[in-house]
Amino acid sequence: ANVVVSDNVRTGSYAEYGYAFDRETGEIIDNRELFTLPWDEAREALIVAAQPSDAERAQLMAEKLTPDGVCITDSGISLNYPEGVIDELSLGAHIDFASIPAGLLYAWAAPEAWNTGE
Repeated sequence: ANVVVSDNVRTGSYAEYGYAFDRETGEIIDNRELFTLPWDEAREALIVAAQPSDAERAQLMAEKLTPDGVCITDSGISLNYPEGVIDELSLGAHIDFASIPAGLLYAWAAPEAWNTGE
């Protein structure tokens, strides 16, 4: 589930946070537990897949990415940074489903749409 918090509708300023829930119990799962790699390695793989414009931006994005800034959607994975973390505006990068490194997420963590090709 993703939660969007908007503090200024006129400027479009917002923050998006990703949450994962156990499908059987409904309990929140720490986003770091969705990845087959340790968080630091998973974070680096996500940044590479997001293809930042330059090495400096890639390093900053990796340093500032938090687990709740990772939003898994039916179309891929979004990396979200609140206003002021990277730039003066909020920043997001989307990784299309086809560009996500194979085996990065546990199979049970992938949305059902990834398995059905929808």
